[in-house]
Amino acid sequence: MSDSALAQKAKIVYEYDVADVDAAYLHAAVAHTFRSHGIQWATQFHYCSYALARENIPYPTHNLNLVTSPSKAIRFLIASEAFHRLNRNCATVNYDDGGAFGPFTVSHDQDLSLMSTDTEFLYSNPTHAKPRSPSTLTRIAGYGDSPVVQYTGTGAFFLDRLSPGKWRLEIFPDVTKIEDPYGRARQDREIVDLYSRSQTMHLLPPDLGDGFVVHGHEPVKAYGGRFAVTPGTYILTKSSVLVSKAEWADSIVPTVESPFGTRISVKATGRATSGQAIPILATVSTRSLHCCVRLQYRIGTQAKIRTLPMSKFAGDQYAAEIPGNEVLPGQIQFAVLVTGPRESILFPSPNPFDHSEPVVDTINHLGHGALKVGKSITGNMGSTVNIDSDQADPRQQVQIPLSGFSENAHGVTVRARARDLTTSSMTVQLVDKDGIGVRFDVPLTQDWGEQNISWDQMLPAEGWILLRKPSLAAIRIANVSFGQSSQASATGPYAVEIGSISSLATPKAFKITVLSPNQPFTAFDPNADSRRLVVGMPPRTEGFAGLIPAEKHGFDYGIVVRKFGWPRRLSVRIMLTDRPAATQNLNTLVLKIRSLDCPQALVTVSVLDRDGRAWSAIVTGTLASQTLRIPLAKFKPAEIFRCPFPYPALVSERVPRAFGHAGALKASEIDSIQVGLVDKHSTTTQPLGCAISKLTLDRL
Repeated sequence: MSDSALAQKAKIVYEYDVADVDAAYLHAAVAHTFRSHGIQWATQFHYCSYALARENIPYPTHNLNLVTSPSKAIRFLIASEAFHRLNRNCATVNYDDGGAFGPFTVSHDQDLSLMSTDTEFLYSNPTHAKPRSPSTLTRIAGYGDSPVVQYTGTGAFFLDRLSPGKWRLEIFPDVTKIEDPYGRARQDREIVDLYSRSQTMHLLPPDLGDGFVVHGHEPVKAYGGRFAVTPGTYILTKSSVLVSKAEWADSIVPTVESPFGTRISVKATGRATSGQAIPILATVSTRSLHCCVRLQYRIGTQAKIRTLPMSKFAGDQYAAEIPGNEVLPGQIQFAVLVTGPRESILFPSPNPFDHSEPVVDTINHLGHGALKVGKSITGNMGSTVNIDSDQADPRQQVQIPLSGFSENAHGVTVRARARDLTTSSMTVQLVDKDGIGVRFDVPLTQDWGEQNISWDQMLPAEGWILLRKPSLAAIRIANVSFGQSSQASATGPYAVEIGSISSLATPKAFKITVLSPNQPFTAFDPNADSRRLVVGMPPRTEGFAGLIPAEKHGFDYGIVVRKFGWPRRLSVRIMLTDRPAATQNLNTLVLKIRSLDCPQALVTVSVLDRDGRAWSAIVTGTLASQTLRIPLAKFKPAEIFRCPFPYPALVSERVPRAFGHAGALKASEIDSIQVGLVDKHSTTTQPLGCAISKLTLDRL
């Protein structure tokens, strides 16, 4: 955009977004960058209409709505102000020096966008920053507390002076985020709960004093600038001023109430370090503002159940910490107890510390009746179901009758095996009586094996948006087909045997694995972690990445390229989301690997730290399985290809090499590990592949 050849051209950005990010500071920084490059018009994609915002469909990578994402909406408002007020080609900003430009401040550490002028004060998150001139303010908007407004609710608010001594106040409903807004879209999956609850607000408009009147359905007098308020529109005046109903009755604030009862979500690490305290966070969505939240936990196999109070620290969020002296090597189980005026709920299950904890129900849901088959696919049903197919055609299915699912099942468990060497997976669709269906792939070996698939891991049977989760008790059919998944056997024939399809029980308690210092850390196990991998498949590349039979038992993760596109790479990436502090002394990456479809495979192993810097090492896989130990000191700063591959294609496919790395790579700073196939000579026409058996961080 700074090219002189474009100096006389209109400069337009269409379209942009800070996708998949809830941070409250980025939009204003983006707006400044646009203006510093002379952009005249910037359009964001997209704003989610209120009718779809609770579920955040149909574009779950975006999440912007004033009611359901108030902090993000305020930051977008501030970004709009920045874009309109900053001059084109303005000076760049050094965000390390505080991130201030004009009346705007952007702070990563405070997760804050702020605009402060003599008459306006806008902020996207709670802040201690003081307005430039409190006595001359005429416009205030924000989310959370500040020196000028203290509000116990969790919705956005707007305060505008209409005339001397008269202000208009708009307060939006309380918001409790209970699900990941960027997860898989589903029409019955509401990511937020909304409440029109009475909250307390304290403010002192410059020309009203501290005893003003709040005009709404019933006038309320403020005392010391403090008053109770529910979401809606109000007029604030001195006591002597009359206000007509028409001045506040044209409210655009929706009156809402969550259709659910109490909902709870929990955030905690899956692995921890012995001797170090473990923070547990819980979000409790409930109509009542008066509930008691406690943490219950059990250490190892001890019979004693310990209880800690959880403290409310923001909105509907609570926190507690398991003391470090109780964090011993082994396992900790925990649950959250919420006690309200009308009910008590123990989450995730009513009996979290029951010793009898089945992984699956014992009921086999294979029903009675005849199978329905396609022209090129056959099946027979006895104590098990045997299916055979000559070709990979997802339209050719065997329809298996099912019955007896529990409505509160966490998912399904499929017990099955391949009856020949060429069958490596099958696709299963579950369909309820209304025709709503989900699908999932089941990897297979010739040994009997079980695959647990939760509802969140399933895809819509058709299209990419699931209208709702199937009614579990109403599931009647399982359709089995071949050729829909990425697999080595792309043409057939196929032969499988299904022993059972069972309900996957809801976990009784949350579990944390506690590691000793210097204990090896498993970064990737194909049998447990394959669904967490992200695949970077460049355009025009033909290949697959998925589970394949291991040399003996279980599965490896296979990566195969049959035809390279550009760039001539294929990578997979695993995020280390629950890396404990115990990894800080580990110094070696251990990779168990073998080549597929070729005598040797050149494999790039890259690690990225939490700042996005990359290090790489190149290893060679052979047909014989080998365990490679790569000291972290051998990894060198490198330029790597993005994984997943970026969209749109105009985004660079490379992560630039980061210079000036401070010191050696540390295991405790690794954010993700990326493994990829490389065509070193750029001329390879034969398939290349490798199989990953395990990735471990260790100390040698």
